[in-house]
Amino acid sequence: LLRGSSVRNTEYVLGLVINTGADTKVMQGARKPPLKQSTMDRSINLMMGFIVVTLVCMCTLSSVLKSAWVVDNRDKHWYLELQDSSVNVLIDFLYFLVLLASFVSVTLGVSIQMCKFAIAWFMANSLATYDETCDTSLKVRTAELVDEIGIISHIFSDKTGTLTSNRMEFRRAVFGGREYGCGDTAIAETLGKANTAARRSDALPPYAGCRPTTEPYIQFEEAAAADSIWDALQGV
Repeated sequence: LLRGSSVRNTEYVLGLVINTGADTKVMQGARKPPLKQSTMDRSINLMMGFIVVTLVCMCTLSSVLKSAWVVDNRDKHWYLELQDSSVNVLIDFLYFLVLLASFVSVTLGVSIQMCKFAIAWFMANSLATYDETCDTSLKVRTAELVDEIGIISHIFSDKTGTLTSNRMEFRRAVFGGREYGCGDTAIAETLGKANTAARRSDALPPYAGCRPTTEPYIQFEEAAAADSIWDALQGV
């Protein structure tokens, strides 16, 4: 049985297990989700890398220059007990690294994350992103990409099934030679020939649309002078 499926039309199933766990086809095809980084994060990482490389170069140059100064002034400043060795060059590099560590901003990443969480909170609680029809507000599933929304100009997507509204509108149907419904067809709407018959919903409230408890996404209207499809369905 596939993952997520259940046995419904029989009491039990006899099967032979060939692969289990990580050897199954589903697990073999599963991959670790990639790390999502915004354009700003990539730019900051590039700049931070450049700053770190610059810091290492500055520390190396400073330790080399100090070693050269020690060689030239060791005899003149004998009271300082200066020593010239590879170990001292390494120690001097660490000294300069500690002195110039503030060259790299430590709080930059924390500040950016705090700003992103604040932006995500304002987006989720903004009235401009609240939908009164569905009584839902915007849900920010990840705060890492909130800064990317400001640079979006076009959206290309082929998932029409998930983007369209789940709402069905009954237009017309013919049963036993009788026509039910007063909705306009796509051709009539294109030609501008709208049906001007009075709506049954204006005359009889019980027929004024869908039944919310069972069919919340169906819109239904009939002509007041026509037969009701609900009456026809009572005898089915």
